[in-house]
Amino acid sequence: AIIAILIALLLPAVQAARAAARRLQCSNNLKQNGLALHNFAGSHGSFPQGCQNEGKIFGKPREGWPPYLLSFLELGNLAERYTFDHPDAWQGSSTSPNSPTNATLPTMLCPSDGGALRGKFPWGYLSFGNYMPFFPGANLGDAWAATRDRRRAQRTAMCVNFGARIADFEDGTSYSMVMGEYLRSTGHPEDQRGMIWQSDEPGGGHIYAYLSPNSGIDIFYPRWWCVDDPGRLPCVTGSTNGTDHTATARSLHAGGLYVLFGDGSVRFVADSVDVVTVWRRMATIAGGVEVGDG
Repeated sequence: AIIAILIALLLPAVQAARAAARRLQCSNNLKQNGLALHNFAGSHGSFPQGCQNEGKIFGKPREGWPPYLLSFLELGNLAERYTFDHPDAWQGSSTSPNSPTNATLPTMLCPSDGGALRGKFPWGYLSFGNYMPFFPGANLGDAWAATRDRRRAQRTAMCVNFGARIADFEDGTSYSMVMGEYLRSTGHPEDQRGMIWQSDEPGGGHIYAYLSPNSGIDIFYPRWWCVDDPGRLPCVTGSTNGTDHTATARSLHAGGLYVLFGDGSVRFVADSVDVVTVWRRMATIAGGVEVGDG
């Protein structure tokens, strides 16, 4: 009986210690991604484009940001096998289980999320991740318009056909979010969430800050994205043109999630953050965030 009581007393402490360790590892992973982004910018003059998508929503070449970071994450062997000149580059590089897109990328995984690591789909073999750049607005239509119409105040650090230079951070790199957390696929054959390679799909290669962290119901392309998991990944199906597809930042950390800022720092943002004056503004590089906000 005494041993049982001692175990009951120690168990919460052990669980808390494990949760703290997972949170620390999650934060460190984001820092590694931030270092890779800055090394890329040092070599190429700007952050990678959030996605390359010419002409229209879901237009060719549908290239995403992950392959451009591989060499800066000490994964040059995968970058060498990636097919950058394919019309759907991520698809051309995902044809077999040995494809570079099917490799598990440790720095893209939050240990608090026990979701799937990879999936096989009709269009290829693709691994999942937890960290994605913020796109402008509330859906892919807004993100496309922000780039097409050159709405500088609405741009994020990495969005459609755009990767910011350090000089583009009008709010300052310390007050501009670049990447946030999202939850991976549950392993269901039709659940692609967290598929970072397909970067023009909300919840795949990017997220939005229109809703506060861990709130609301995400809207996805019918069938292939929406597998509702109440309490973890709530969702409903939307249209086929992508303009209403939403994905708010999510994590399994109690009370909030981790965010990578433009200066490379990682901070924990609470679910209760002020959405209008802080959260949405911090997702852009010129949203008018003032020193002291948040």
